[in-house]
Amino acid sequence: MREREAGQAARGLLGHIIVAVHAASGEVAGLTELEVGLDGAGQAVQQDTAVLGAHRGLGLGVVMKVANLAWLAGRYPGVEGVRTTTAADNAPMLRVNAAVGFTVARRTQNRQLAL
Repeated sequence: MREREAGQAARGLLGHIIVAVHAASGEVAGLTELEVGLDGAGQAVQQDTAVLGAHRGLGLGVVMKVANLAWLAGRYPGVEGVRTTTAADNAPMLRVNAAVGFTVARRTQNRQLAL
């Protein structure tokens, strides 16, 4: 994590991670990460969000993303928006993003050619 943070700082970014921990077991149940420019301007980027299988379907992804966005708004009020990418076949994360308020801005396709 420290190496990752150093790399982000070298690129003028700050990463902020929310980690959800299951109270009874102490197991990490999920995490989500935002990146924001150190100048606090422009757009932030919603990076990875993951919820372990045993904790899916309970709204944890939404709760973590909302908590991270609340942190962002409080700490960097000059950020104009947040962008993210999600694979078109990742229906659960598309539902999470819609619940949080993300809307589709554009669609892309990745193609592969065997040589």
